[in-house]
Amino acid sequence: IGDFEQLGYWVREKGRVEITRFFAKQEHTFETGTTVYIQAFCNRENDFLASEGRISSAEYDLETQVTGIWENDHRLTIGGNFRFITVNPKQPRDPQEIRMLKDTIHEYWTGLFLSDSWALDEKTSLDFQLRGDQYSGTGMDWSGRASWIEEIEDRERQVLRFSIARSFRAPSTIFRQMGVSRLPLGGGFYAYNLQANQDLENEEIYSIEGGYSWVPDDNISLKVNTYYQFLDDLINAENPSPTIFRLENSGSGRAYGGEFEADSKVGPARLGVWFGYNGFHSRKRGKNYRAFRPADYKAGAKGRLSLPAGFHLSCLYRYSDAVQTPAVHHLPVVHRVDLTLSKVFLDGRATFQLGASDLFNRADPKIYGLGNLTAHKTPGRTFFTRLVLSF
Repeated sequence: IGDFEQLGYWVREKGRVEITRFFAKQEHTFETGTTVYIQAFCNRENDFLASEGRISSAEYDLETQVTGIWENDHRLTIGGNFRFITVNPKQPRDPQEIRMLKDTIHEYWTGLFLSDSWALDEKTSLDFQLRGDQYSGTGMDWSGRASWIEEIEDRERQVLRFSIARSFRAPSTIFRQMGVSRLPLGGGFYAYNLQANQDLENEEIYSIEGGYSWVPDDNISLKVNTYYQFLDDLINAENPSPTIFRLENSGSGRAYGGEFEADSKVGPARLGVWFGYNGFHSRKRGKNYRAFRPADYKAGAKGRLSLPAGFHLSCLYRYSDAVQTPAVHHLPVVHRVDLTLSKVFLDGRATFQLGASDLFNRADPKIYGLGNLTAHKTPGRTFFTRLVLSF
């Protein structure tokens, strides 16, 4: 990994990230139709990044799930998982490297989940999902969703959907244990000091959603979705003094919007368009949340043309509105066109693709990440070939 700057600290030295992953899964289907699986994975990572520090970590996870039909009207799924996490930070070689509160960190995460798809009659169904989690870093929390789905017209496959949901995002070990001092002023003082906060809580979101779809046949479809979300306990960088910063659950906001999508088949061509609005309102101005806010307006169009000899030509256009952020740097308007020519052969088991992504942009603009004072342009127009084989 090439060298990079973070919070004004830039060591002109290449970094290295080593990742090892293992995964195994066993599935079985009984004569009754009930399915069960058990899976396990292990991720080990060693980070040697000059502008951050040196950290070794590992996570081990075991998960199982059972799905089956109960009393004909219910499709039940029940399962759970257990995850063990260990983080081993190395001693900083420089006072400006990231430091952790503990030399070795051990954490665990366990959860149970249940879902039920309940067919009330031929046209109406209720879907429920519920999950409870116990994380040693932030304690117990839950997430869930309830959906009402109504088919209002058999012949034209018109479907209405209404959902309410609740979820959370737990702050990772790094966010709760990390401290750093940057931009030395002399005499052991620094212009930027981030203090660790072990008392960070989960960020929460409550959502109300609605949707409508119309699919009269295989040649045309229409979908409309809308949502309103309440976000609370968002993690924000507070500064109790000009040089001291601390992550706190001090933010909240509202997100709202909708999406429209239409798709139609005309002869050998399939055409589609979509439009979306994604608004976000923060309770307080100037909050620096650890995410880019969404662009207000997004739109696009796509087309796929079937050609002789089994070739297909696809074109995709995407537009994204400019994003104004509390930071100094903003995200510009984006126009992007992707073009792909593909050929399927070997009885559908192989696909060859030749194409260009971001066809009319030579380079993408600089995007400044959270905590970065510098950024670089990245390649825009890219030509590629791809061969996909199925066994």
